[in-house]
Amino acid sequence: LFGDMMEPRAIIHLDLDCFYAQVEHRRLDIPRDIPLAVQQYNGLIAINYPARKFGIDRHSKASDARGKCPDIQLVHVEMSERGVVSLERYRDASAEIFEVLQRECEYGIIERASIDEAYIDVTAAVQDKIKTTPLAELQNPNIHSWKWEGNLYKSNPSQDIKHIDYDDGNDGGDDDDDDDGLEDVDGN
Repeated sequence: LFGDMMEPRAIIHLDLDCFYAQVEHRRLDIPRDIPLAVQQYNGLIAINYPARKFGIDRHSKASDARGKCPDIQLVHVEMSERGVVSLERYRDASAEIFEVLQRECEYGIIERASIDEAYIDVTAAVQDKIKTTPLAELQNPNIHSWKWEGNLYKSNPSQDIKHIDYDDGNDGGDDDDDDDGLEDVDGN
């Protein structure tokens, strides 16, 4: 997939947060601020952030989650007529996401890692950006990390990559203080 491994590569690891819970939020039209967990039998396999605030995690039992958060929406995974778990609705949602990635990611070789994870080789995009970055900025010893604003999508040119920002090292961490994790399966 990644060609000559001797050359430096820029790889993005995409992990869709609370994926099964997001699918159920969308499918059942449950507001995102409502605590929700997806259960399989009495175990929980996905917990959204509002539910996590009550101390509910993947090791919690559904009955314990209800005790910690009486208003939690517990959605059981689909079961076949034979009583076998079916993950078909999650596979379908995953297929939608990967179709969008394949169609829209101009710079990138996409490798599926799981139902809700992928690795995207964006080396070409990084190389293009480096070519347009002033040499003095590239050689600045205070740059610890770069952050891109915008996206790698080709269908919306108004949202192309705008600039590279960087951590100047003064606060000991990166300058990304927003919470812009990928939480929506529907792009909202």
